[in-house]
Amino acid sequence: MAEKNSSKKVTTKKPAAHPPA
Repeated sequence: MAEKNSSKKVTTKKPAAHPPA
C-alpha cells in the first residue's frame, strides 16, 4: 500500500495530499 501510494502520491517527499498530476 505504501509503495503504490508513494508512486502516485509522494507524501513522504512532497508535503501534499494530492500533487498536480
